[in-house]
Amino acid sequence: MMARIVCCKVWPALALISLSILCYSCKSGNEEIVIGFSQCTGNDLWRKAMHDDMYRELSFYDNARLIIKDAEDNNTKQIQHIKEFIQADVDILIVSPNEAGPVTPYIEQAYNAGIPLIITDRKSNSNLYTAYIGADNFEIGKAAAEYALQSFVQDSVKILEIWGLSGSTPAIDRHRGFIEGLAGNDAFEIVATINGEWQYEKAHASLGTAIDTLDIDLIFAHNDQMGKAAHEILLEKKRRKEVSIYGVDGLPGSGGGLEMVTEGVLDATFLYPTGGDDAIRLAMDILKGRPVAKDHRLLTTAIHSDNVRTLKLQADKILSQQQSIMRQQKLIAEQHSLYKSQRIILYMVSGGLVLILVLAIILIKLLHSKQQINKKLKQKNEQIEQASQQVRDANEAKLKFFTNISHEFRTPLTLILGPVEEMLRQKNRSLKEREELGMVYKNAQRLLRLINQLMDFRKIENNKLQVRASSNELMTFIEDIVSLFRKVANAQNIDLQFKHEASAIEVWFDKDMIDKVLFNLLSNAFKFVSEKGFVHITVSEGDTTVDIEIEDNGRGMSDEHVLHAFDRFYVGENNKGKGTGLGLALSKDLIELHHGSISVQSKQHVGTKFTVRLKKGNAHFKETELTHEEPAIINDDNHMGLGEFNTYMLSSAHASEAKENTILIVEDDEHLRQFLINSLSEYFSVITATTGTEGLKQVLEQVPDLVVTDLSLPELDGFGLVKRIKSDMRTSHIPVIMLTSTHQESSQLEGLRSGAELYITKPFRLSLLLEGIKTQLRNREILKSHYAEYHTNGRENSQADVDLNARFLRQFKALINNNLANTDFNVESISEELGMSRVQLYRKVKNMLGCSVHDYLNDARLSKAKSLLQGNGLTISEIAYESGFSSPAYFSTAFKAKFKLTPSEYKNSLSAN
Repeated sequence: MMARIVCCKVWPALALISLSILCYSCKSGNEEIVIGFSQCTGNDLWRKAMHDDMYRELSFYDNARLIIKDAEDNNTKQIQHIKEFIQADVDILIVSPNEAGPVTPYIEQAYNAGIPLIITDRKSNSNLYTAYIGADNFEIGKAAAEYALQSFVQDSVKILEIWGLSGSTPAIDRHRGFIEGLAGNDAFEIVATINGEWQYEKAHASLGTAIDTLDIDLIFAHNDQMGKAAHEILLEKKRRKEVSIYGVDGLPGSGGGLEMVTEGVLDATFLYPTGGDDAIRLAMDILKGRPVAKDHRLLTTAIHSDNVRTLKLQADKILSQQQSIMRQQKLIAEQHSLYKSQRIILYMVSGGLVLILVLAIILIKLLHSKQQINKKLKQKNEQIEQASQQVRDANEAKLKFFTNISHEFRTPLTLILGPVEEMLRQKNRSLKEREELGMVYKNAQRLLRLINQLMDFRKIENNKLQVRASSNELMTFIEDIVSLFRKVANAQNIDLQFKHEASAIEVWFDKDMIDKVLFNLLSNAFKFVSEKGFVHITVSEGDTTVDIEIEDNGRGMSDEHVLHAFDRFYVGENNKGKGTGLGLALSKDLIELHHGSISVQSKQHVGTKFTVRLKKGNAHFKETELTHEEPAIINDDNHMGLGEFNTYMLSSAHASEAKENTILIVEDDEHLRQFLINSLSEYFSVITATTGTEGLKQVLEQVPDLVVTDLSLPELDGFGLVKRIKSDMRTSHIPVIMLTSTHQESSQLEGLRSGAELYITKPFRLSLLLEGIKTQLRNREILKSHYAEYHTNGRENSQADVDLNARFLRQFKALINNNLANTDFNVESISEELGMSRVQLYRKVKNMLGCSVHDYLNDARLSKAKSLLQGNGLTISEIAYESGFSSPAYFSTAFKAKFKLTPSEYKNSLSAN
């Protein structure tokens, strides 16, 4: 209460102090004056001198600001600048027109808008302006002519005139004045003109191409820079002594006309004052309402060898004084700015000290109040801590109870699962009975999985869950898990992709634990992604870590849910009924046992991305956490969550494990298609398509073991489908059975010629179709053994180049044999070389050789290594790299797993024999 009273008394005083500081620190000033200057060009020395004169004069007015816009000799650009100045409503506008004709209407527009207007240097074609300031260009031209008449005494003087911009008024007036001055004297004749456009470069280029054809005595350049160009050209042509050069501007300083006359670059120049300082003074007089004349003419004079030294000395003296004045003004401005800054700082420091004093008094009062409050809070915290300990003890007792009863559940669950599995194997069960038994099996498995998760939690809490990390190839491991979800993804039109750049990455981890984590994350993704959505798994490798990202575009999570995603037993408001809150919490604990990390990013209605990061190498594991044996995933119940996504697959989850073969049915009749699905699903995994085009797509993507197709199909008929399958090396091994209602012998012959293994006409007996499928699959197994033996023994066959399958195996084996020593050569390399996807290559090799591509490649490398070990001269490491293994340690592990001996032991056994 005391603190509140102090605050009520102090805050008005603080407000008064702040207001006083503000009043003292603020300084009222005159309103700013904005002067706009539309310059036709600013890239020559005369224009720069004009700007310097303007800024020097402007320094005497502390409330004026000059804005210069350079049109760069472009009428359109200058017109745009004048419009911008009108729109900005500048206080006064100064214009030096590029060309009078195009720019005049917009000068009039500015004048009519009420903006005072000064024309400088170049004239306008209108009288609508406030004032004009500049030298009389006509008089300058006439003065040049008069000086020439005085300087030349010969009977004939031939003149070259170098013009400025032909449309600008200075050029026009100087030419008129020059002609007027020569009038009546027949000895002087202008024999040629060149358009230099006021620019040194332009005049130099134009004169350089014309000088050889001209016989001249005098060059009259409309400015000094073009005269300088003439001087340099004449020097190059060795004609400088015979030709006189006159310029216009007569600027002081380095590079100016005065210096050029002094150094003999020009024979004479005629003063053309910039009038920059006069223009600023005139502008300020107009704005202050003083009476001004409309026309302000600047004086000119001839500068030649007789007077140049005197004029140059005077000009240099004036420039020196101007620079001194500018330095003094700059110092005064800096001192004034420093004074204002110090005054403001002084006021602020004074106010700050008062404020600190007041705050110190308030702080003392608040600290006293806080001490009293802390005493009360400490008492309450002790009470809360006692209550929290009671809650923790109660939770521990409950969790121990659930753990104990979970152990008791495993025995009856085993007694339930065993008979249900046996019943599902029986073929005389009706569809309804199988669905009901499947439901029992699914829920029993789900209950078993939840019990195992709860028991894992207890093991982690009691430090009894031990990591058994071994070196594993991560890509193959993840692909095996992802493959379990492909049927579900296809059934629900979900885009399931496994993306990775590296073909193989060796990582140390516990296969059983990481299998649980990845399967749980994929299960969560499939739970919440909608039909036709996507689930993408991406693996990226860093220097010391490997990241596994699982991303979906499902419903996503709220910010609150993201914060608690890995909390035990937490279930988001929108996810109730979708889980127990065990899976993600267990996944986090398992990853932390690997000294890795797991994180989640999610946005509602956009999607979710989980990132698992594992460390490379095994230095982060304890010795007791490592094993060099090849562990197997022993928890078969890990993968039973698939049933939650597809009722049909749930009801036959156990049976599907025994279905080694996948059949594709291509049939557009809905009833017949459903009949075939129901009949064949008992024996095979069945996928379907309703058109020939869709069927071909399924063949290429799924690579089934056999295709049953109707002859009459939309888009692509059965004949076309079979021909496409048999002519493609990726699918040529797949047997095809064709169904048709046509009994014509010609159709049957065409079907067999297209490559179909069996042709069955409708109506047909299901037993006949079933026996035909089984026969074709048996024949395929026989052929698989033949190919395996043929490629194992390396026998040649005259039919090898005719049979696509034999040709494929020849290429496959040759590709592997030629790249065994390449450590970067892997499954991805083989699929890329053969023009197949990873799935197509895996299915084809599996169907033809009975093993995976990775296993075949690994066996080939081990066989080569074994052969090399029988020779002499190579070390174990050299043999490992020569056989294509990434490291000697991995080679030793793989060699021992296959031959039961390490490479060293095998080599020693050869020596002993």
